[in-house]
Amino acid sequence: MGPIRAWYPEYHYNLELFWDSDPSHAKALLAPSPNDSVGVVWIEISKERYGIHGTPEPSKIGYSTSHGCIDLTNWDAAELAQIVSPATPVILTK
Repeated sequence: MGPIRAWYPEYHYNLELFWDSDPSHAKALLAPSPNDSVGVVWIEISKERYGIHGTPEPSKIGYSTSHGCIDLTNWDAAELAQIVSPATPVILTK
């Protein structure tokens, strides 16, 4: 299965999935926004809970601040989302 796009997705914060979460925080749903943790678009790949998405903090791209996803600027994520289709293979290599 190739990528599936979701424009302005809701962001579900689940502290069980993040090593840097504060245990006093509850699971939360953040409303869709270009400034939330996944930016303007979520591109789902075949690995559960991982994807390619925008970020409101472009200065953090390229550093070990992600929780495993591929972070792009919101404008690059939006452009990529317009190019890919569900038939586009996603191949990640080291």
